[in-house]
Amino acid sequence: MQSVEQTSLNDTSKLIEEISQRAEPIIFKGLANKWSVVQQANTTKAIEYIAQHNSTVPIGMGTVPNAAKGRLFYNEDFSGFNFERKSCSFNEFLTLLTHSAQSTDEPQHYMGSTNVERLLPGFRQNNNVDELNELTPLVSMWISNKTMVAAHQDLPDNLAVCIAGKRRFTLFPPEMIDNLYIGPLDLTPAGQAISLVDHQHPDFIRFPKYKTALQHALVAELSPGDALFLPSLWWHSVESLEPINVLVNYWWQADSDNLGAPMDALMHAIANIKSLPQHQKKALSELFNHYVFAQSDFSHIPENAQGLLNPKDKMAIRKLRTMLLNKLNQ
Repeated sequence: MQSVEQTSLNDTSKLIEEISQRAEPIIFKGLANKWSVVQQANTTKAIEYIAQHNSTVPIGMGTVPNAAKGRLFYNEDFSGFNFERKSCSFNEFLTLLTHSAQSTDEPQHYMGSTNVERLLPGFRQNNNVDELNELTPLVSMWISNKTMVAAHQDLPDNLAVCIAGKRRFTLFPPEMIDNLYIGPLDLTPAGQAISLVDHQHPDFIRFPKYKTALQHALVAELSPGDALFLPSLWWHSVESLEPINVLVNYWWQADSDNLGAPMDALMHAIANIKSLPQHQKKALSELFNHYVFAQSDFSHIPENAQGLLNPKDKMAIRKLRTMLLNKLNQ
């Protein structure tokens, strides 16, 4: 494994330019050092600062039993998961979090991706990557004890900002999928399929190709103020290394006005194409490559008749969605 490239960005106005030209992760050291929450004296003060902004909306939290050692995963027979979820107030969650941080015998708690504007009104006024505002990102917060999330991938580009504690990301390029032993697509801990390999204690007898994945892995360790740019669809496992850890994520997607959910298209393809005869799948792969993945030229069709093939035709996209909904509801 190699470390992710690091850089300091003296002129943050160039942040978008920097990440828009990259297809690989990069760490921006100290990008959020001027945030008020990062400038708190310690993690306890940072949590107190965060709590001052709390709204009264309930949050979702999870609890991992001590025996799991913080690893969020499936139960033994894969009928469910090894953690419990519940809804509670943010203050109740922080109380449980702080109590568990003081003992090695307590279960570990986490608050998964939660919208910052909803959770902490006013927080972004003094704690924000302003340069990303033009991308209209979804900004979320994660808070946890010492927990670990298995390798998974997300569609949007992501800037992950550590504001308390420490985080370690282990990153794999998208083409490593076959070496990560990805689990079920329709039974997932948080919406994304995960690697079944215990990254901290890999079983190379059961998962031998994981050795190849590790040869291509990158490691990023973030301290408060550091930010990691994680490109779309890179696999990443995340370890929270301190008794209390806080991360803020900025998620954005290019051309999001037209975009549906590509993973929904994948699911539909699995249900409707995977079991077809091989000669049909081969022919369909040519169709997909021509219309979806290749930069094919459609100039032989008059522009006003290109419909879906013309990315400027917003109405064609709306008509397609309506047609697909009608078909799926039949």
